[in-house]
Amino acid sequence: MNFEHSWGDGVAVLRLFREIFKDSTERPRVHKASAPAKIDVADRVKRLDINLDASLTASIETARAKFDNQVNSLGINLCEYPHVNKAYVKQHRLSPDSFMQLALQMAFYKMTGTTTATYESCSTSAFRHGRTETMRPVTVLTKQCCEAFAQQTEHSAAELRAMIDACSAAHNNLLKQAAMGQGFDRHLFALRKIAETHDREVDIFTDPAYSGINHNILSTSTLNDASVEIGGFAPVVPDGFGIGYGITNARSGINVTSYPGSHNPKDFIDCFRSSLDDMCNVLESTKHAIQKH
Repeated sequence: MNFEHSWGDGVAVLRLFREIFKDSTERPRVHKASAPAKIDVADRVKRLDINLDASLTASIETARAKFDNQVNSLGINLCEYPHVNKAYVKQHRLSPDSFMQLALQMAFYKMTGTTTATYESCSTSAFRHGRTETMRPVTVLTKQCCEAFAQQTEHSAAELRAMIDACSAAHNNLLKQAAMGQGFDRHLFALRKIAETHDREVDIFTDPAYSGINHNILSTSTLNDASVEIGGFAPVVPDGFGIGYGITNARSGINVTSYPGSHNPKDFIDCFRSSLDDMCNVLESTKHAIQKH
């Protein structure tokens, strides 16, 4: 199912998914035992012939060509990682969302040797008319953790595990703040729009740091539900990735979209899988020490 994003967010669409999934699996209107319809479809369905002049026909063809070109320029790459699921991560006393986000950060660091501006969508549906706030998963702690994993020989498994724990705790705190309206992105966005309507130039909005944090190379979002097999969306900047990720009771995985000339999505997926391998190795080697506590 495809949907245009401006009217609503994933939470609203997920409700529709759930209703369709439930009805179609629990009480389908058409199934193997259904009797053939007692009507002649040919009497009920008629072809509509629409008369188009040359100008309208040309406009439609131009729009079609533009759409096809845009679609064909979008690369889609998938990665499934069955070993990691919700139960596995919770067994190690970690947040599933923080685990996936840290793996994404680690993958980008492995690929480029640096961190980057990252967007994670956070629902504010606790509020009336609430839509989303931006959760910023990149922190000093995730940067330190990525650097440490890149130099594993210099750190013990226990030290690496402590860093994963610290990242998970910080991530959960940031998610709670964003969900309760304590994020900063939407607030600053509103102030910027107000300034624009009054033709006012405000220093913070012309600051390179503000432009940098809003050039989200990694734009990420997740919908975890039995009714959703996989989801995805296009990058928000030409040189970025659109990353739909999920972690369910059965598996985890990502759907990475990109445009030509940007970072190589297959390299990113390889680094993502390698990052999960590294993190799982640390969890397994330290699980007995964690269980004792």
